[in-house]
Amino acid sequence: MGITKFVPTLKQMDCQIIIFMTRYILLAFLTLFMPGVTFSAIDSVRVKVVYDTTYSHSEEEKCQKDMTELDIGDSCSHFYSLWKVREQEVLDSVNNSGTPSISGVRSIIKKLSSAQAYNVFKNFPRQGTLVYTDKIIKDAFKYEEDMPQFEWTLLEGDTVIAGYQCKKATGTLRGRMWTAWYSPDIPIQDGPWKLGGLPGLILGAADSSGLYSFYCTGIEHGNDKPITLPKEQYIDCSPEELQSVYNDYYSQGTLYLEKVLGIPATKIAREHIGPEALKKKKATFIEIYNSKK
Repeated sequence: MGITKFVPTLKQMDCQIIIFMTRYILLAFLTLFMPGVTFSAIDSVRVKVVYDTTYSHSEEEKCQKDMTELDIGDSCSHFYSLWKVREQEVLDSVNNSGTPSISGVRSIIKKLSSAQAYNVFKNFPRQGTLVYTDKIIKDAFKYEEDMPQFEWTLLEGDTVIAGYQCKKATGTLRGRMWTAWYSPDIPIQDGPWKLGGLPGLILGAADSSGLYSFYCTGIEHGNDKPITLPKEQYIDCSPEELQSVYNDYYSQGTLYLEKVLGIPATKIAREHIGPEALKKKKATFIEIYNSKK
């Protein structure tokens, strides 16, 4: 059907033209598969939505970039970093090759160094439940929570994202005000990260500080791949406990490495990088769990 496969060089492609040509085929596909669905223990990918993503772990540092994907099934969805998948593919290839090109691997990994490791599963493994996972150094964390309940305000204003007409809305979640752009033409109440609950798929979103944003670059049919949790030995935790881990890691990463791996990271950093490597940073979070809103 002329649906383009997305690869890590997607940013260099003219996605607007591709999506414009295939949008009506896709809309018919969405209408066929999405309404009146029921949850099943194993879901599969029906629609794939790719986003250019920016984020920050500290206001003292510039925003970083990632390429992410929202895989939408009949009744649940999975949001994750495409660059992290690519990074793992490179590492697996190196492990299997036996004689890797160190310079070549270093070049590829450097381009993917801002890939994020977290996963967001909505309505998984049951309706109304969100599962969040992340891997920090060697530890994989997982928590479950109720699906976020946004109080969106629908506003005047429209724009076009990835060839789709979008309408504007604002809402707040755990300390951050979001401006979202959703497409009524795509009747799916989902979006990037934990965003959702609007009368159409969220194709663009940014918080008021400018630290976090998601903008769709393309949509394609799914590949019926099962939606499942990554295979890890998870440490079950609460959102608050994981936020505390994030704070330790992003504010003083060197000390965190020393604590978790048991290596003299502080000494090594001081000798090879300098005292600036030990400076404590003020960590920032996309959501704050001690916030009332």
